[in-house]
Amino acid sequence: QRGPAMGAGTMEHLQVVVSRQQLQIDGLRGEIDTLRCYLEDMGLVSRERFLACLHRSRFEAVRRAHPCSSGATLRQALSIDDMALVVARHTGPLPLYVLR
Repeated sequence: QRGPAMGAGTMEHLQVVVSRQQLQIDGLRGEIDTLRCYLEDMGLVSRERFLACLHRSRFEAVRRAHPCSSGATLRQALSIDDMALVVARHTGPLPLYVLR
């Protein structure tokens, strides 16, 4: 069944499916946390390095999903005074000096 005509049985089935998926997600999160802790304890990766790598990976996924069609560089975009002020307010002045 589709649309507003979904019956109560269909909704209950969807709730069961979503609950099962959430249990799987929770289990995978636990495994990932355990693996990360193990790698940290073995001295193979630091928490900071792991989180930085995770951030880069997520950032790249967003960039691929939402490609920028503008030819402007970050430096050009930040040359707008208001934008530079917002960035400096949230990051401090050092990142702006790096872009000079």
